Amino acid sequence: MSLERAYQFARRTNVLVLPAVLMGVEIAVFLAVSPFADSSEILASMSQAQFVGTLALFSIMPPYFLCMVTLQRLRTEESLAEMADLLEPMSAARVQGCIAGIHPAGWFLVVLGAVFGGYQNEEFIRRVGASGTLNAMDVAFVLANCFVWAAIAFVLSWRLPISLALSRLGAQMKVDVYRLDRLRPLARIATLDILVVAGAMALMPLQSLDAEFRIYNYNYGIIVGVPSAIVLFVLPLWGVRGNIGDRKADRVAVLQAKLDVVDRNDVAAVEALSAHIERLRGLSNWPVDLRLATRIFAYVIIPPLAWVGAALVEILIDRL
Repeated sequence: MSLERAYQFARRTNVLVLPAVLMGVEIAVFLAVSPFADSSEILASMSQAQFVGTLALFSIMPPYFLCMVTLQRLRTEESLAEMADLLEPMSAARVQGCIAGIHPAGWFLVVLGAVFGGYQNEEFIRRVGASGTLNAMDVAFVLANCFVWAAIAFVLSWRLPISLALSRLGAQMKVDVYRLDRLRPLARIATLDILVVAGAMALMPLQSLDAEFRIYNYNYGIIVGVPSAIVLFVLPLWGVRGNIGDRKADRVAVLQAKLDVVDRNDVAAVEALSAHIERLRGLSNWPVDLRLATRIFAYVIIPPLAWVGAALVEILIDRL
């Protein structure tokens, strides 16, 4: 099924249908290879709770991304429609083109993501190669990890070009400094993107169902997730940020020219123009309110730092 067909199917039915089917297939595969669990080298190297939690993560993460990709496309298209009268047609068409599907070069990054997933099990793959024996559960485990990282690479390969196109779109929008609320749909797109990353990172503790914190279970997720979240939030708003700044400067210049010729004895006119100029200068160049930015920071940045801090404290206690 092509991306477009999958998207249209989701619109006709429900965004949860295809993710549910994908999760069902993954669970069915794990159940099919479960008889080989007793001889699994990977299962022997971890606790049963950790193994179950990791398989749960493998079963949930790709369906989660499939659901979020559909939701992101829906919300992006709705936001563009809401701002249609402010958009430059060519820039809007460029965004729509990016939304429609992943660039062919992006599939190469998807393959690299799968390879990266296999690299994380390099030691196990080397042992299997040396022994010459394969266990179905071990193979399913490694391939599931490859699938997870391929899904991550797919989302980033699809979403980053959209964010770049949105940045260019914002730079050419018709911005009215007195109606910055019209730009909120663009902020909602960026906010949803960062929350998608936050949701994925929130699933990582499934690997610690045995209540043992292992930093290596989180390091790749943090290394990839935190920078991705920051870029996916800042990049779509970067162009409109400069656009707002330019429009503010233009309006302030007009008002300053009026202030320069106002009779200084006309206190009311001087005060009105001066206050208006200061109010415009005080407007944020980012179409996002402070409370939202604070929540985003709390959702995405603080939890990984807390995880790292907990790991460092555990290591310190163990060494005492």
